[in-house]
Amino acid sequence: MNKRASAVTKHILSVGILCLTVLVTGCGGGAGDPTLGLVTGIITLDGEPVESAVIEFTPVGEGRPSAGESDTTGTYTLYFKGSTAGALVGEHEVSMTTFQEAMDYGGAEGFTDIPGRAEKIPKKYATEKVRVTVEPGSNTINLELNSDK
Repeated sequence: MNKRASAVTKHILSVGILCLTVLVTGCGGGAGDPTLGLVTGIITLDGEPVESAVIEFTPVGEGRPSAGESDTTGTYTLYFKGSTAGALVGEHEVSMTTFQEAMDYGGAEGFTDIPGRAEKIPKKYATEKVRVTVEPGSNTINLELNSDK
């Protein structure tokens, strides 16, 4: 398979996984909506803001995770679904990554190449999960990480 076809196949697979996740978790809505807490914060590594970190809060037990991405100042907001900001109230395990695989579409019409990004989050945070508690209302949860030095 050539490079372009391989990149397109990866993109289609990624979109398929995203669609499957939406189908499995459902769209929600209505009177039975869960209680959410608004979650914002700043992610830093050795005191410096971490840009483009994807942050996911996964409820301990069961429930839908919430995710967000940090900006140039390390500031993030979590989203429960679509444009609904927040995370389920309760205890969560936090996953963080800055890694992104490069996607080269070889100039295919309608596709834009995506540059890769290296992982900046130390490996210890993948094995030693950070746990946080989301309360009803507004939550500021800063993620202050230290390198493996």
